Amino acid sequence: MAKELKAKEHLIHSFQKKASDDSYEIKMYSDIIQLYNTYLKFLFNFKARSPLLSSKMSEVSIYLKKASTNDIL
Repeated sequence: MAKELKAKEHLIHSFQKKASDDSYEIKMYSDIIQLYNTYLKFLFNFKARSPLLSSKMSEVSIYLKKASTNDIL
């Protein structure tokens, strides 16, 4: 699932304000959405690189039995 989300991360668009609206709330929403988008992209990349987090639930116990403590942490 993480690999699919990472492949589609370009679809995450931040909030675009109207040209006539310069209120504080719009700037706040825009900043929050931008930070959340950055967080989601980081999470997708992290999960896609981790074999433990990107494996199927049925394969997790097999992976953990073979892995060392350093690999798990």
